[in-house]
Amino acid sequence: MNKTFELSIAVFLLLVVVPVSAFCYVIHSDNLASRNAKNFCKSIAVGDNILTLDNRVRSIGQNPMDSKFQLDGNSGSYIVGFSSVQYISTYLCWVNVKEGHVIDRQVIARD
Repeated sequence: MNKTFELSIAVFLLLVVVPVSAFCYVIHSDNLASRNAKNFCKSIAVGDNILTLDNRVRSIGQNPMDSKFQLDGNSGSYIVGFSSVQYISTYLCWVNVKEGHVIDRQVIARD
């Protein structure tokens, strides 16, 4: 083959295919994080005991270190983060609790 042709193919791969593939991976990772946060929040019902939330985090393969429990008196929040590649976007399942039970939950996107 012609050396110039081979060089132009290499440049095309480097300048077009690699960035497009990386962009597609980032979009896929972001969609996956969003879907996981929504599914996790849907699995939590109002009235659930908060003591089961850590086990649920572990059961889906999420790192318990990505969760945070904030308590102020008898009410508080349980927050689980789902991140895309390199933490470009983070989706939180924010669970409000009172007297040991879930009273509300929602997904919040943080960019």
